[in-house]
Amino acid sequence: MSVIGDAALSAFFQVLFHKLSSPELLKFADEKQVHSELKKWEKILVKIHAVLDDAEEKQLANRLVKIWLTELRDLAYDVEDILDEFATEALRRKLMAGPPQPSMSKRSDLDLREGIEGQSTKRWRSSCSSSTCLPNEPQVYGREKDKRKMLELMLRESQSDDSNVQIIPIVGMGGVGKTTLARLVYNDESVVTHFDLKAWVFVSDEFDVMRITKSILESITFQPCDLKDWTLVQVRLYEALGGKKFLLVLDDVWNKNYGDWDALRSTFRGGAPGSKVILTTRNTNVALMTGTKGYHSLEIISEDDCWSVFAQHAFENKNISAYPILEIIGRKIVKKCGDDESDILPVLRLSYYHLPSDLKRCFAYCGVFPKGYEFEEYELVLLWMAEGLIVPPQEKINMHMEDLGSEYFRELLSRSIFQLKCLRVLSLSGYNISELAKSIGDLKHLRLENVTDIQHASEANLISKQGLDVLKLNWASEFDDSRNERVERDVLDMLQPHNKLKELTIRCYGGVTFPAWVGQPSFSDMAVLRLENCKRCTSLPPLGLLGSLKDLAMVGMSSIKIVGPEFYGEACLKPFPSLECLQFEEMHEWEEWIPCGAGYEEFPCLRELSIKTCCKLSRELPSRLLSLEKLAISKCEQLVVSIPSLPLLCKLEIEACKNVVHRGAAEISSLNSLVLSKISNLTNLELGLALALTKVKDLKIVGCQELRFLCQNEARPLQQFTSLHHLVIESCLQLFSLG
Repeated sequence: MSVIGDAALSAFFQVLFHKLSSPELLKFADEKQVHSELKKWEKILVKIHAVLDDAEEKQLANRLVKIWLTELRDLAYDVEDILDEFATEALRRKLMAGPPQPSMSKRSDLDLREGIEGQSTKRWRSSCSSSTCLPNEPQVYGREKDKRKMLELMLRESQSDDSNVQIIPIVGMGGVGKTTLARLVYNDESVVTHFDLKAWVFVSDEFDVMRITKSILESITFQPCDLKDWTLVQVRLYEALGGKKFLLVLDDVWNKNYGDWDALRSTFRGGAPGSKVILTTRNTNVALMTGTKGYHSLEIISEDDCWSVFAQHAFENKNISAYPILEIIGRKIVKKCGDDESDILPVLRLSYYHLPSDLKRCFAYCGVFPKGYEFEEYELVLLWMAEGLIVPPQEKINMHMEDLGSEYFRELLSRSIFQLKCLRVLSLSGYNISELAKSIGDLKHLRLENVTDIQHASEANLISKQGLDVLKLNWASEFDDSRNERVERDVLDMLQPHNKLKELTIRCYGGVTFPAWVGQPSFSDMAVLRLENCKRCTSLPPLGLLGSLKDLAMVGMSSIKIVGPEFYGEACLKPFPSLECLQFEEMHEWEEWIPCGAGYEEFPCLRELSIKTCCKLSRELPSRLLSLEKLAISKCEQLVVSIPSLPLLCKLEIEACKNVVHRGAAEISSLNSLVLSKISNLTNLELGLALALTKVKDLKIVGCQELRFLCQNEARPLQQFTSLHHLVIESCLQLFSLG
């Protein structure tokens, strides 16, 4: 069994104590007259447990202690077997009222009694090296971006909600370089000159507020502190910090007790605004306990940076290029070290040592899984339950075991002991994809680029990836003769995702038409859809059939000439029932937008419509947009914008169009902001339009070269704008009268 497995004894004994106190077991023991034996074993186990915490740590350096623990583990398992046999027999008798048939086999001593009652009860102490602020690395690799981000936080003159001090936690697994990063920032010249005072305190697992406070005080004053009274020490530190901007590093913090933290933090309030506290920890819960809104998550460095570190120590100041064979060997060593777990185990052991006893055995149980095995939270919790590893403490006695197990799992995850493989975004750019493994079945975001082979697209089997929420399909942006329109259509057809997809982007697709699955109403969860730079497409799919679609953008669809019935979906009486935002952009050949016609109710929920850079569009826009709140049209030089009834329209922006007219009975009474810019044929605002602008608060007219009058046939036009707050008229060179 692994060292971590051996070290699980402390938590294991908690389970044994729980079983020994079982009412059913005690009743059965009285009946069988073995109660005194159980009591004797309970006393022995209590004495063993008293030295286990230190023994588990000591075994890392002492082989004799490790042997002792191995034997003790075997004995503990035998005790558990006996207790399980008692419990089984007690349950059998309760259910069947049959004669007792217990099996009694135990190991009595294993030469452990002397260790329990004699010298072995002396507590072992391990030495734990503390950190300092002094640089001990000749050069640090792979942390430039992290350092820049931390320096920005250090030098930013921000203030937290309730004090002058901002807490900045650095969180990451053991050995990843949290202390090194903190040291880099602490000794940076810009930081040195920015703060009046600096202090560095190594905290570790013993969060002694008195010790930490005195250490901070001594670092600042450079004098020993012999005060014994906590209040006096607090006051002395408060005075030392008074009116000064300080930087404090608390390295290697494990404590999650908010009361202890609050007691320490109270002394920080004496500092000046802009003071900072850097806190390094492996546990995200420790970071969040400080009350900060976020933390800096530190990841492992790249393989290239690992090589730089290796070369620095292996070659010192020598020219690496002079030793090409050694460089090849060295890089292989670096790669093997990256894959080897030998350097991780000491760090993992230390993380394990700081676990609460109820988590130790749950974590150790994971040693039964083979290397690389991926398990689900729920699956693991059920296994813990089946093994009797989840024992509710008294304060959680009414808590469901599944919920307590999930709490254990999340705690191990927050301590960076579990590395949750929860992939959110996957980009496969420039790869010859042959298969997407089943292991990405719960992938949320997937981006595929340049999949050109039909067989490979089929083998990707996206339709089976039921957890996929977001899919982005990208082709090369160059449209040359090497691209086969039919092949690209077949590839896209084979890349059909599961119908629970929520967001879809298709970019630079080279087919003339879209496959049938694009726009199928079976995609009932599709909320966001973008078609971008599909320059060869001459028709649009029936997107009006997507009942949950809320956001639709079509950009660079430069071969589309007509948007009509095929866009809505043939015979669909209520197309786009949920659409809220619609965008057309850079559709250079688009000439006409054909509405559905009488009896149809298109776009009942549309709130925002944007049409930009559609230079050939010239016909009228749909007239029944009764929910529209914002309309923006720009660079549609052939378009005469005919404003229909838009009762909820609040904001209207028209730029670089041919003209603006108002349909006779059109209602736009909610409009409060109007911008008209570079309208080529606009000579005045039609009387009907001017009369409809009674609630406009902001009116801006810019660059309308033909504008002569503000309103047509109106002697006092400004009286129509009864709600006007801001009026801007610029670069309208022909304007000579507002009447």
